[in-house]
Amino acid sequence: MSRFFKLEGKVAVPVSSGELMQWLSSDPNRSVQLDEFTSAGVSVRVSTSFLMGVNHRWVENAEPLLFETLVFGGAMDQSQWRYSTWEQAEAGHQVVIEQLLREMPTLTRVVTTLESPRLTRYERILRDICQSPT
Repeated sequence: MSRFFKLEGKVAVPVSSGELMQWLSSDPNRSVQLDEFTSAGVSVRVSTSFLMGVNHRWVENAEPLLFETLVFGGAMDQSQWRYSTWEQAEAGHQVVIEQLLREMPTLTRVVTTLESPRLTRYERILRDICQSPT
């Protein structure tokens, strides 16, 4: 089983570590969906995205875990779910929002969008390494 993947459209395809570094250096948008909510001074963000192209499942012969939903703030702060496909990630994102709204019914949705590509510090370092002349 491959350890590394890149997105071709909404499909994760196995690649070598070098191909992954090249793909990451192109600054791809890996976001599936972002929703932000507010209520009485509380902000909640639900973000679902492709996980840096690294399979987060360490079990042989099992579907890779390549997508993740994270909740920041509110009753479900720091909760996390992982998925194998873009479609599972989209569906899981909606389930998380439904659960969040049941737990915090006074939340008002502020924005629903695809998250703009914001690189983590680690991703910026990888990009810079890949782009630096040798």
